[in-house]
Amino acid sequence: MYCQRCGREEPLPFRCPFCGGYFCAEHRLPEIHDCTEAWKAKIPRQPELGLTPAPNVTYSYRYGWAAPAKRPGFWFSPTEIMHVLIGVGLVSAVGLSLRRSFLIIGVQNMSLVVFAVALFTLGFILHELAHKFTAQLFGLWAECRLSTLGVGITAISILSPVKFIAPGMVLIAGVARADIIGRVALAGPATNLVLAFVALLSSFAVPEGLRQVLEIGCWVNTYMALFNLIPFGDFDGLKIFRWNKAAWALIVMLAIALLMYVSPFLSEI
Repeated sequence: MYCQRCGREEPLPFRCPFCGGYFCAEHRLPEIHDCTEAWKAKIPRQPELGLTPAPNVTYSYRYGWAAPAKRPGFWFSPTEIMHVLIGVGLVSAVGLSLRRSFLIIGVQNMSLVVFAVALFTLGFILHELAHKFTAQLFGLWAECRLSTLGVGITAISILSPVKFIAPGMVLIAGVARADIIGRVALAGPATNLVLAFVALLSSFAVPEGLRQVLEIGCWVNTYMALFNLIPFGDFDGLKIFRWNKAAWALIVMLAIALLMYVSPFLSEI
């Protein structure tokens, strides 16, 4: 692993308890690596409960901080911006490698090619940013980070007929209730479905070539939402299912219905 401050390879890195980053011995202290979350060190801690409770007193346990923390708002760190730009570049390259899109819209029309790739990339990046901004809305630390394995697999997908797009993820840290975790997870697939609906509605009012591109954009975003709603492992679906089974079932049925509706349009192309 590499130090996120100086880039030096560190076999046993130090993990910052505030920003969650990994650093070498030289930059392990928050004030040395310009920690963006050092403000958390000033949050008053919740006093420990006594070992012997007083009689006739009702006790309750609350998850979170003893006092409201100062929320940093919506922000990006310089490292995160670099990771996001690299991720966007990789996803765009995978989009350009899709032969089906070229066969449908024609290689000669470069404006439609660029638009199709933009829709493809937009679905991925807005999914991740929805997680990030929703987490920050609830006062949690959240940053987009590339994964070495994910970058490698995504890069291979550019040349491979099998496409797997997962260059990174949103890392989230902080104390949160189950309902907040569920809402943060729901934000990603919900954003994809909104994009899918917008693309589908727009396709009814545009010329033929652009209509086909928008229908593909609708299908891609719907499929992306449905894939992430799988209630297993680290998928968003499991977090949503644990929080609210009715909400999970509703958004899954909505995604399936939209996918079934748009599929016949693609078969006609």
